[in-house]
Amino acid sequence: MHSRRKEKRWVLFIVALIALNPPFFLLFNIPDYIAGIPVFYFYLSLIWLLLILLTREVSKKIEK
Repeated sequence: MHSRRKEKRWVLFIVALIALNPPFFLLFNIPDYIAGIPVFYFYLSLIWLLLILLTREVSKKIEK
């Protein structure tokens, strides 16, 4: 089970690298708004929150 968790951490790390890489996140730097928030800031905040939540889920100890 330890190996599976380690694999998930690597996948999460690679997804974070891609999602927060300037060539990718600059695609969202457009003059538009979502709920009154610029799309760029909305995207960064959403990705940041999702990465925190996914890291928490991957790092949880499995209870028997």
